[in-house]
Formats: sequence, structure tokens, C-alpha cells
Amino acid sequence: MVTAIFQFRVRKGREEEVRKALLIRPLPVERAPGFCGLEMLTDEAHGSVFLLLTRWTDEPCFRAWNRNETHFRSSATMFPGVSLDATFTSLPQWGPQELQSNSQFRKEILRLTNDLSLRILQTDIANRKLEDANGKIERLARTDPLTGLANRRTLFEVMPREIARAARLGESLSLLMADLDNFKLINDEFGHITGDRVLASAAAVFESQSRPYDLAARYGGEEFVLLLPATTTDGAVAVAGRMRKKIAEMRVPDCSARITASLGAATWMVGETPEQLVGRADAALYTAKGAGRNRVEVASSIPV
Repeated sequence: MVTAIFQFRVRKGREEEVRKALLIRPLPVERAPGFCGLEMLTDEAHGSVFLLLTRWTDEPCFRAWNRNETHFRSSATMFPGVSLDATFTSLPQWGPQELQSNSQFRKEILRLTNDLSLRILQTDIANRKLEDANGKIERLARTDPLTGLANRRTLFEVMPREIARAARLGESLSLLMADLDNFKLINDEFGHITGDRVLASAAAVFESQSRPYDLAARYGGEEFVLLLPATTTDGAVAVAGRMRKKIAEMRVPDCSARITASLGAATWMVGETPEQLVGRADAALYTAKGAGRNRVEVASSIPV
């Protein structure tokens, strides 16, 4: 008598369904020459771990049926959620009565079950670590490392969706572009570390003034963008005014210079591309710079 032990598991929540299917549904193995019966065992600690015992008159009968395990794999995997986890282990020369009482057999079953449970646990831990690592990589790819805001890539990924949404719903979509005034002088006088603190503080102002569905991004250098869905030009100017005031009130350690920002506001026009919308806001920003800085200007209706 030979007992072949197969190890497999099922997706969580499908255990009972698969157990009943394997025990009740006729399997191709039952018609194989030399087949003597099957039994299913489960791990109490891990209900999704199964051991399926198939008994044969001798090993050649089993080998003849189970060439490369293809027959059993097709039988096991015909049920949704079943994943065969390992090759078989044969325990020869034991009769039916010995199989029920032999301590060596029971120890082997326990070892196989524990080994499989441990592998599943290790795989789950490794998968969670991989998911966490992938999540961190994705966040790094989409955010600015200094300020924690969205980066330029993310901005231009989001803008087409927001433009399409505004067009579909007939809503306004506005964009603010801000630039810290005389930032190079701050870097030159107080150093780049202090300059980084200034940028991080300005980014915090941008984030604090944005709604959950707005997008605050670092456009590059000392330039920032705030994308404002469902916001008219007047609404955007009001937000820009609050931001300008908050930045002027900032106090950054080791920086005695007064920090201000100039802002340009633009509202999306039908048919306008993301680049054109940003271009008009940028043009308004430089109008603010030329008019004396620390102010807000509205973009013209002429595409840039």
C-alpha cells in the first residue's frame, strides 16, 4: 500500500466550498487502476491549508496515473481558489490498519502540515513587505521629496482628468501658480538648508489652504501650483489672496528676511490643454512679478 500526500491551499473564504467539492464530486483519480481511496486533512491553525491523501495498491499504479502530476493538478485546480503548493510524498508498505495507528505516519502528516503553514505565512509576510515597498516607490515617484507635495509628473497626470471632468459637468476649473519672491537672495544670504526650510514652510501653507480634492504641487525650484476643481476665477483669486497673506506671515528659523510670494490665477477655457492653462497662469504670475511682487494677478483670456 502506498499513500501519496498532496499539499495545497485555497483562497480565504472558499475553504468549505472546496472541501465539499473534493470529497463529494467524483474525481478522475477514482477510476484509476490501483486506486484505493482518498482522505482530506486540514490544519486547525490555518483552515485554508489542505492535505489530500490518495492511497494506492503500489507505487507503479500511482506513477502510471500521475505522470508529472498533470492529472492531479487538473483535478485539484478545476475548483476556483485551489492552488497546488507542493509535490507528493509517498509513504510505502503500510496497510489500512497501520495507516490509522502508525505514529510515524502521523508525525509525517504533522510535519508536512506545519511546513506548508510556515511557507504560507512566510509568503504572506513577503508579499506584504513587497506591497509596502512598491507603495513607497510609487509615492516617491509621485511626490516631491523636499516638500511632500505632488510633483510635476503627478500634476500633468491629474490635469487631463480634471479638465475632462470640468467639461463633462460644466464646472469651472482654476489653477494658481505661485513663486517665492527673491528666493535666490534667501539662498545666497542664509544658505541652502535655510532655503529648503523656506520651501517646506511655503508648501505647508499651500497644503493647508487646499481642500481634499484640490491638488497642491511643487512645479519646480521655488514655484508651486494649486489645482482647484469646481472653482471660478473669483474663487481662485480669494484662495490666492489667503495664501499670499499666510506666506507673508511665515517665520522660518534662521531666516530674518521677509518672505513673500507672487501668484497668477487662470481658469480653464473650453478646448484648452493642460499646458496652455499652466502657461496662462505662469504669464499672470510674471505680470505680478513685474508689477512689484507680493500680489495676485489674473490671466488674460488669450491662450499662451
